[in-house]
Amino acid sequence: MTSPFFGLEIGLRGLRTWQTMVNITNNNIANADTPGYSRQSGQVQSTPSYPAPSFNAIGKPGQLGTGVEVASITRARDIFIDAQIRSQKSIEGSWDTKRDALSQVEAIVNEPSSSGLSSLLTKYWNSWQDVANNPADSAVRANLVEQGVSLASSFQNLHNQLQQQQRDLDGQVVYAVDQVNTFAQQIASINQQIGHVEFDGTHANDLRDQRDLLLDQLSQFAKISYVESPGGMVSVYLGGRQLVDRDVANALTTAVPGGQTWTQIQWKSDGQAASITDGTIKGMLDSRDTILQGRMNDLDVLATRVVNSVNSVHSSGVGLDGVGGRNFFVGTGAGDMAVDSALTGPGGAEKVAAARMYPDTTSSTGYSFARGDSSNAVALAQLESTITQASTSSGLQPGTNLGGVTILGVDLARAAVNSSISMSVPAGSSTVTFTSSAGASATGALTVGTDASGNQVVTVEGTSLGVRLTLVAPSSMSLSSVLAPLNGQSVAAASRPSTIGDQYGQQIAALGVDSKAAQNQAQNQQVLVSQLQKQREQTSGVSLDEESTHLIEYQRAYQAAARVITTADEMLNTLINGTGLVGRG
Repeated sequence: MTSPFFGLEIGLRGLRTWQTMVNITNNNIANADTPGYSRQSGQVQSTPSYPAPSFNAIGKPGQLGTGVEVASITRARDIFIDAQIRSQKSIEGSWDTKRDALSQVEAIVNEPSSSGLSSLLTKYWNSWQDVANNPADSAVRANLVEQGVSLASSFQNLHNQLQQQQRDLDGQVVYAVDQVNTFAQQIASINQQIGHVEFDGTHANDLRDQRDLLLDQLSQFAKISYVESPGGMVSVYLGGRQLVDRDVANALTTAVPGGQTWTQIQWKSDGQAASITDGTIKGMLDSRDTILQGRMNDLDVLATRVVNSVNSVHSSGVGLDGVGGRNFFVGTGAGDMAVDSALTGPGGAEKVAAARMYPDTTSSTGYSFARGDSSNAVALAQLESTITQASTSSGLQPGTNLGGVTILGVDLARAAVNSSISMSVPAGSSTVTFTSSAGASATGALTVGTDASGNQVVTVEGTSLGVRLTLVAPSSMSLSSVLAPLNGQSVAAASRPSTIGDQYGQQIAALGVDSKAAQNQAQNQQVLVSQLQKQREQTSGVSLDEESTHLIEYQRAYQAAARVITTADEMLNTLINGTGLVGRG
């Protein structure tokens, strides 16, 4: 037989149960916007029935329920969606970092713009054209030097900014590794707490939420994997090694090994290199070592090509001071490219080698030149097939363009005997037509040959000119072919025919393609992660409308349980106060 107080106990259990459910709902509402919080719910079950099954139980109609209780409080979580989110966040972190790095490179390069390297190359080349037109003008020469300084400074500035970006990324790698170590220590600490709480079967919901949030954040820095043990602790793996072993964190460290420039990531315990795949750290390493270093290498190749091309022509010429063999640029790459100090110092503009040196065995210097000559400048200005004045005693005018090998508008009557002229014509034999002042024309075959001194000469048949023509075919001796890449003529560089303009254009185009690809990949990952997070939110998120409904439901249940106690109290009152007096009428 049950006790008269049996109903009170059932009602009390109901009050406790629904009070707990109200508190769970209140907690959900309070943490609706808490990062990483998972919606909690109570698992309600009936308490054991009375009486308990036994062989000597007194026969009764059946077992009687004893009330209700909250069996457990659990959180809503989908571990498979969690794993997908962490995997995709690692990829997202890598692409986000690469996208940002490439965007910064685009901002540094700043193409196309009036201050970009392409524009400065054009201005520098046009300055050579100005010198070719006015070789004796000191202002024009000074402008050429200034344009050269601007060009070299631009190369240096680009190099320095890219290198500074590398340094910034290197510092970010160190900071990111510190963050990884911090997350690992926190996960190990929470593991220990979870082990203590769940020892007796209790669910450490809030601690698990904190750990899951740390795993989410850690996965953004590097790709990780993890395994949960029966005791509730997780072991985290990074590149195949344990970063967290239950309640112990294995730290990473950073160092610059001997002979290397940048920070490398190692395991603190044994100094072995850590394998980082995906994540922000991987993006930093790729940006620093591949993207930026590749752009700097391309810039160095371009700068070296400009320096060598210009110097090969400039050193074959002579300045107004009569000194030849000077280089225009110095340096081995973009980082140290500069205009030779001889040209930037006092009187440096006069040292610009606009005139070409011609072998002259009668001269003490071994060469001769004309002060008004601009052969070198013309070559640098890309005017091919041009006759230029080689001696002040000649009546030939510099800058006379050739149509094929036809000489136009040249007065040979005033040309001095044994003077020399230089022209660039197609290799091999050709034909040249001379027109006298009287209007008579004569045509002779030009045959390329070599005289006793080893000079290239042309023999003219049928007409005696009274001068010696020295033919420079467009080959290795053609000045214009050496600097041709600066104005669009194709020469071989690194086994790939291209002009300097084309080469730089290809670099800029490749940068644009890579940047756009990184933007697309980052955007795709953001969409994917966002979609997965929405799925997680549907499972773990708190709906205020739903919780409000639960709150009303549990409140009504609580009120009903209170009514049960009231009813039991009234029944007891009747029993106690209304019975026990025999004979009362």
